[in-house]
Amino acid sequence: MRLNVLLLAALVSGTAQAQQAQQFDLICQSKYHDATFHYRVDLVAGKYCVTQDQGKRLTSIGDQCFQDVLEAGSNAISFGVDPIQYVNRETGEWAFRPLGDRYVMYRGTCTPAPFSGFPEVKTKF
Repeated sequence: MRLNVLLLAALVSGTAQAQQAQQFDLICQSKYHDATFHYRVDLVAGKYCVTQDQGKRLTSIGDQCFQDVLEAGSNAISFGVDPIQYVNRETGEWAFRPLGDRYVMYRGTCTPAPFSGFPEVKTKF
């Protein structure tokens, strides 16, 4: 009986750890601008939210929530189509470029943080 309880506890713990690895926040700081972007990522649902939390806005990003993750591989995550957003999962390197622009507007580094959940969206209807 004790062995069954231990095995169940290990299974639940492993499942929780696997889910945490699939749900996380990223705090991305631009190297060249005083700008910080906050991503909330749920790879299980294939969704993310991003807000620009600090700095002079050089893009019209606003708040983008419940967007589809474009691609999530073992070494990189691509968010959305416009703007193009890319995070290297091994190095934390991050790039952000609106579609049609020739130049990357933001480039920097992301730091992982615990998943803070998606914000509640209040709508009129």
